[in-house]
Amino acid sequence: METSAEYSAGYTAFDVRDRLAIINVINSYGYYIDQSRFNEFCDLFTELPTIQMWSGQDLRVDEWEKYRDLVIDRQRAFERNNVQRRHVLATPRFDFQNEHTASGQAYVLLNSTENGVSTLVSSGYYEFTTVNRSGRWRIDRWIGHIDAGEYGKGVGK
Repeated sequence: METSAEYSAGYTAFDVRDRLAIINVINSYGYYIDQSRFNEFCDLFTELPTIQMWSGQDLRVDEWEKYRDLVIDRQRAFERNNVQRRHVLATPRFDFQNEHTASGQAYVLLNSTENGVSTLVSSGYYEFTTVNRSGRWRIDRWIGHIDAGEYGKGVGK
């Protein structure tokens, strides 16, 4: 989605409370995964969100149920093996925001710590669309572009 002139960087005619709530939702995505708070993770999304996870040119996951199950299964496997993952979401930017919907992107760095050694697993970015339903913002579209790694190998197409 291209940014129109009225929504380019520096534009101030949006509700700051909504913007902060949306940023909190985006940041909570990684936190809830990393802390194995799966009910709260799932509650960040609408009932049937659009999900795609890309690793390079390969579409790895393109259905909400498969994505949700992949996230939960992988995190549980990491815990069993004493591996701590950290999703660092940063530099959220917005293409559009009104009282009902907002869209934009945020960078992600994925770190893994095992036996006291931290390594960068991958970087990338997420495209998001959030919707405001009854005063609560939720993710309705989440497209992950992972720069490297084997994200979701064997899942999806």
